[in-house]
Amino acid sequence: MRMRMRRKRKKRRKRRRRRRNTNTKEDKQQQTLRSLLGEEEEEEEEKEEEEEEEEEEHTAIIIQVSSKSAI
Repeated sequence: MRMRMRRKRKKRRKRRRRRRNTNTKEDKQQQTLRSLLGEEEEEEEEKEEEEEEEEEEHTAIIIQVSSKSAI
């Protein structure tokens, strides 16, 4: 009787461990996907900011040139 109970307990524990492990693996995969997507979004935002800065510099140069030519 005791042996059966031990076996059952052991099997239950194994099943629980497997379930927990599979869940964590899936969670980790989802987290990595999210982090990769987050990094791509950050890169896009940085590119947009750089483009805006370049446009601002370009307009500033145009304003300087036009003010010098007016003088």
